[in-house]
Amino acid sequence: MAGEGFDRYKSILDKARKEKLEVLNTWYSLFKLNEDPFAREIPDEEIDSYFIDRENIIENIIFDIGVASRGIPIIVLLVAPTGFGKSSLLRYIHHIITKIASSDTKNYSFKGEYMLSESLFDTKDGVGEGGEDSNDDDNNNKDSVQSWIKISKKVMDFILFDDANPNYIRTIINEFINTKLKLFAISPIDLEQALSIIQYEPKIYFLSEFNYNDCVRMLEQRLKMTIQTENKNNIKIYDLFDETAIKTIYDNSFGIPKLILECSSKALSLLKSIVIGKASKSEQRQIDNTNNNKKVTSQIAIQACR
Repeated sequence: MAGEGFDRYKSILDKARKEKLEVLNTWYSLFKLNEDPFAREIPDEEIDSYFIDRENIIENIIFDIGVASRGIPIIVLLVAPTGFGKSSLLRYIHHIITKIASSDTKNYSFKGEYMLSESLFDTKDGVGEGGEDSNDDDNNNKDSVQSWIKISKKVMDFILFDDANPNYIRTIINEFINTKLKLFAISPIDLEQALSIIQYEPKIYFLSEFNYNDCVRMLEQRLKMTIQTENKNNIKIYDLFDETAIKTIYDNSFGIPKLILECSSKALSLLKSIVIGKASKSEQRQIDNTNNNKKVTSQIAIQACR
């Protein structure tokens, strides 16, 4: 009986694997996409396919890492508000250095870490406030602190510290004495205090907002990585978005990469809902539903950016 049951389940698996994608996936049936191209997390192995308009800063920081590998201490501040791509840039630089080092360990044996702020102080709500689990929380946090202390004792060429604040900067400078290059991604509001903590003049790189052409390039690259057709290189963002829609998204996002992606994702999802008839009545009233070309219009973009 067990064998017969498994055969039945195998037939279900076979059916699922043979079913047409148009039936299984609305994104595919409407747009020939695997998923929402603007909402997906970028894997490290694909990150170089998404990077836009930061090459000069990338080159400067890689140069700084090379200098630090000669034993020269450097502190770098990467300054931008939330959503400007600080995290992506640090991940990309770490990806580049790791790939170079792994391909030629003799000439490029760089040692370094990309560290999130959470890994420095992995505290939990309620620690130190009593309660039955306070001792367990203390032990867990002690283990967490010990893990980064072990890293801090290593001799490293660089540390790329994401989402730093002045307290984190002070801790990294004091503890990571064997690391030559210390890079901190910070918000502009923390810049003045960060400078007061650092004893010698750091290098400072500012990330700016995207221009319109950068916005289009970013959206097209995202689109091409999730498009499921043989001629994916011929697919343009204007095949899914009216030009006026992209301009609307860009204007309402103020050139901030994260907001551009969020608005684009909402706009495409709203178009999908309209096409399959699942948009709310209020959305339908505010948007012209005569869109037979399955494109995001400026009206849809305005609604998505609200």
